[in-house]
Amino acid sequence: MGHISFVAGVLFKARYILPDASSQVLEESCIIVEGDRLSYVGPFSTSKELGPFEDTVDLGDCILLPGFVNAHAHAAMSLLRGVGNGLSLDDWLRKEVWPIEERLSERDMVYGDLLSLVEFVRTGITSFLDFYNIRPMLQALKEVPLRATLSLAFLDLLPSMKEESWRRIEEVDSYLRLVRESGDLNGLALAPHSAYACSKEMLARIVEESSKRQLLVTAHVLESPSEWGEVERVHGLQTIQLLERLRLLNGRFLAVHCVHVDEGSMDALASNRSSV
Repeated sequence: MGHISFVAGVLFKARYILPDASSQVLEESCIIVEGDRLSYVGPFSTSKELGPFEDTVDLGDCILLPGFVNAHAHAAMSLLRGVGNGLSLDDWLRKEVWPIEERLSERDMVYGDLLSLVEFVRTGITSFLDFYNIRPMLQALKEVPLRATLSLAFLDLLPSMKEESWRRIEEVDSYLRLVRESGDLNGLALAPHSAYACSKEMLARIVEESSKRQLLVTAHVLESPSEWGEVERVHGLQTIQLLERLRLLNGRFLAVHCVHVDEGSMDALASNRSSV
């Protein structure tokens, strides 16, 4: 299947259009698509002078708005739905998910990615950040092309991933070329899994590589109550203290989940211009 492209000169009419979050809702309006770009967004009454159009699609009483952005996905994990229901996060990862993932083939991951991409399209998601395996996703994106930021993941404190994580950090440029050559809709992020799954040395190296190439860094941060004690046991510091001391917190850092933060953690994320 090739890339999906719009026929030039197609007008889409809707009862409401919301161009972006800062705009007023437009009523009885339309958009005109020419090639792969929107050439007009505005009142339907004044669009006629821009025609004739190859096709006109009246969507009726609906609202047209830009595509949604999924800022954190593990697309291939659609294959693992229902696994370990009811377990704590730590038991779910260590006893169920990570052992299964070690047995997944690249072909398995492609099918999981394709399932998620189809679900993205059906629910209006046009851009996403995937926190998983890059090569299978690049194959899937050939079939369902969306705008994607693909994460190079690191878990060097997980014995089965230590060697692979250090190999990846040495090959950031190779992964960057691979992603960029796959199409202009794709980008790369560096993704330490979490403070408890990465060594200080790995986190410091990620800061260095990100700074050199101005790459986004994303990580799971305080997604369970147990992380407070786990990170302090491993590193002698709490999660946000560690990330701030290593200079991971900056305008290129995307913290994921953050459901067990305290006021001090929120202040640190905000003052360092990090996103959540």
